[in-house]
Amino acid sequence: MPALDPWGAAILLGLATAPLGALPVRRGRRLLGVALGAALGAAAALAATVLGRAVPPPWLAALAGAAAALGLPGLPFGILRRRSFGSAYPRGAFAGAVATARLPLALAAERPSRLLDAADRLRLESALTLAERKHGVAIALALVARAGEVEGAHARAALYGAALALAAAAAAGATALAGLGAAALGATLGRGLARSVFVRRFFVSEAALAAATAQAASDAFAHAGLAGAPRDRGVLVFASLFEARVAALAGRGLTGAGGADLAALATIANAAADGIAAGSAVDGFLAATAAVDALAAR
Repeated sequence: MPALDPWGAAILLGLATAPLGALPVRRGRRLLGVALGAALGAAAALAATVLGRAVPPPWLAALAGAAAALGLPGLPFGILRRRSFGSAYPRGAFAGAVATARLPLALAAERPSRLLDAADRLRLESALTLAERKHGVAIALALVARAGEVEGAHARAALYGAALALAAAAAAGATALAGLGAAALGATLGRGLARSVFVRRFFVSEAALAAATAQAASDAFAHAGLAGAPRDRGVLVFASLFEARVAALAGRGLTGAGGADLAALATIANAAADGIAAGSAVDGFLAATAAVDALAAR
């Protein structure tokens, strides 16, 4: 069996370990993800160099592995700076307050029609009408498959596939022409895998997901006429399955000009998220409506 090219092997192993470093980032632990990705890439490259008795100094191979783990995959996997929902929110388009809750990633490929049927919508309409008449508040509910188009996910998946295939070809000592062929094949395979909702979501940064949810929720608030609600007492509960987020938005008439009642809004968002996560979107939205009723009664 021919020996592997040390540089190609170091870069290949660094790229292969990059997704492991991205997992903590997805859970909000960015520094841990960066450290883990760099450490795994460096350790894998170092082990391959030492065990294979390669020519480059081990520390240089380790550096190449760490750079490969963080350099190219940094953008696709969100290892770079991660923004919260609040920092992504277009404050100029919405003057009220917002709180968010997270949904299980397992629901990313779910269809809203399977979580909320016609009978459920009738129940919600009755509850909304009662709450609106009782306290003079305007309420809107939204459950969508995704907040917006996923930009660049297929291209990033193709880029990562091409990089992996090219590094593998280089490690095997392939010719330049064979390396280009492998890169083309890897790009095609990566783009094909991105047809999966979960693969595609993995190649979208948390900042992009937060920004898409924020923009869609802001637009929905305006399109539902809540921005012009009497005394600015409008509330929107917006749930997006692909982004795995629930946002609760309320106008200043409910949150006060002096500062938002984020605890009450968080209760609304969490109530909806808990129901959706349990597989009963109607119960979640009914609980959120009850929480809005409690907020409006203050």
